Amino acid sequence: MRHSVLLLGILLTSVAARSDVLPAPPWAAQQRGPTSAYEITAYLAGTLPYLDNDLRERIADMLDRGESPARALALVQAARWQARIASATVPWELTAQDSGDADAQLRQNLSALGNQLDTLAAPNATSLPPLSVSATLSAMRMLEELKQRVANTNDPLHDLGRYVTLLRLRGAPLTIFWWARNMISLQNNRAYPLLEFLSSAMNPDGFSRGNAIYFLGHLQYFVLHNPMAAFTNLLRVQQFPACLVFTAHSYLHAASVLTDMNMPVHALALLAVDVPCIDFYQLAYTRHVRSAWLRSCLHDYTNAVRHLQTAARMQPHNADAIAGHLAAVPCGASIWAAVATCSWSSIDVQATIEWAVTNRCDTPDDRIFLDALMHDWQAQEAMPPAIATNRVLNNNIFPRVSRRLRVAPFSPVGDQ
Repeated sequence: MRHSVLLLGILLTSVAARSDVLPAPPWAAQQRGPTSAYEITAYLAGTLPYLDNDLRERIADMLDRGESPARALALVQAARWQARIASATVPWELTAQDSGDADAQLRQNLSALGNQLDTLAAPNATSLPPLSVSATLSAMRMLEELKQRVANTNDPLHDLGRYVTLLRLRGAPLTIFWWARNMISLQNNRAYPLLEFLSSAMNPDGFSRGNAIYFLGHLQYFVLHNPMAAFTNLLRVQQFPACLVFTAHSYLHAASVLTDMNMPVHALALLAVDVPCIDFYQLAYTRHVRSAWLRSCLHDYTNAVRHLQTAARMQPHNADAIAGHLAAVPCGASIWAAVATCSWSSIDVQATIEWAVTNRCDTPDDRIFLDALMHDWQAQEAMPPAIATNRVLNNNIFPRVSRRLRVAPFSPVGDQ
């Protein structure tokens, strides 16, 4: 596909003189892996002048067919590896077997990421044909234009609908999400229109869409003080392959909305849900401490203490804080000794959820409330180590399993 190579060559105007050594990817210096398809594609474009014609055409053909750029990255990494060892093997030459072994080894390294790169660079799920190479180049120019608008603090970022093509550019939604995320870190509410743009049903990238919906809910609750809208968005997050840490926080924040509405039973149900993530033990500590306070408000002092005992196991170094919470529970010390061998378990989680779903008390959005409670998450100890200990890969890529209840939940309004 020579026309593809020529078109992709437009991207290379900023590349300096050729070198015998292929440039290292930008993430190598930071000792991390690539975090988006856009980052991989930009690196691929920068390496084209250093590659032979056959390899250029193979990469251009792969991108034309809409394959994940991670596959093309394996070819470039193999070429880098061969270039590095070539000087060490002179005057000997690499055999075809050597080349094949290098390519196989690098592909194996990439496969260690599981399907994470495919999650970050999800195929087009809008039933629309993939962008042509020329349309891709046009979209990348649009992305650069939007980047300049984001950088202009006087731009309110209205009329983002005209950038809808970017939702079909692999990696672009995640790139836009990180722009918005940085704005939020700087307490800049201009992120809101970007988050709305990414939360569109036209966005095929579930990772960026789910993360955007989380931060929409976050801003609505903590900044715009619109808890009703926040509640729905926060509990929608669990429907997407979003960051598991964001998902776990979404349950916490949605429980706070219900606590503010004086709905402790329903708040306890959300706090009972264990979402596995890299921050699991820290967040579990917070959930159990809040649950203990709500149980005390309901005069359920025994379970309040059991929650505090669980919190103590989650974060043993917080013993002083636990002692302070225990002192606020009537007869807390004596209850502590009495229930010391009665640990909080999955049976208690189930009972807490069933208690809530059989109580007829309207939440801001009963349908999404039930959906979030029925999401039966994988146990933290069952998480693959590569995901459980890696913040970049700590994302919801697991098939959804629905919780089985022993009771019939109430029907949301409109479902009778």
